[in-house]
Amino acid sequence: MTNALVESTALVEKIKEIKDIQITTEEDLFKYSAGLGRLKKTYKDIEKEMKSLTDPYEKEKKNIWAKYKPVLTILSNVTRVTELGILKFRAAEQKRLLALKSDDPIEAATKTIKTDNATVSIKKTWVGEIVELLEVPIEYWSVDEYKIKQAISEGARTIKGVKIYQKEGVSTRTK
Repeated sequence: MTNALVESTALVEKIKEIKDIQITTEEDLFKYSAGLGRLKKTYKDIEKEMKSLTDPYEKEKKNIWAKYKPVLTILSNVTRVTELGILKFRAAEQKRLLALKSDDPIEAATKTIKTDNATVSIKKTWVGEIVELLEVPIEYWSVDEYKIKQAISEGARTIKGVKIYQKEGVSTRTK
C-alpha cells in the first residue's frame, strides 16, 4: 500500500460506521470543522496519489488510441459505405424483379451471401424517427440537466418547469 492509503486506512476504520453527526455547541462545531478539513485533505491526498499512479497509463492509453483511431475510422467509414452499397443493390434488384413480375420480388431480392470471412444478409429492424416533436408522449422525453445547471450558473433564475433555489452546502479548503 502507498503512504496516503496506509495513513487513511486507520482513519477509515475509526469513522466508517458514522451515519449522523449531532453538533450542539460551538466547541463541537469547531471540532467537526477541523475533522472535516482532515477528511477533505485525506481525500485529496489519496486522489493525488492515485492520479500519480494512473497518469502514465492514461497517457499511454491516449497514445494507443491515437495510433489506432485513424485506422478504425477508415474501417468504420468503409463499412458504412459498403453496407449502403449492399442496400442500394437490394433496392435495385427488387425494382428489377418487380418489372419482371416476379411472384415475390422482396423475398427474391433478399439473399444471404456467405464468404470465407463473413455471412452477409439483409435484416430489418424497427426504428423510430421523430416527425412531430410536440405530439410525442411526455414519457419519452428526457431533460438535459447539464444544460439546466449551466444556465443557472450563467445567471438564469427562472426556467419553466424547473424550481431554482439556493441550497446551503459546506465549503472546505484544505491547507
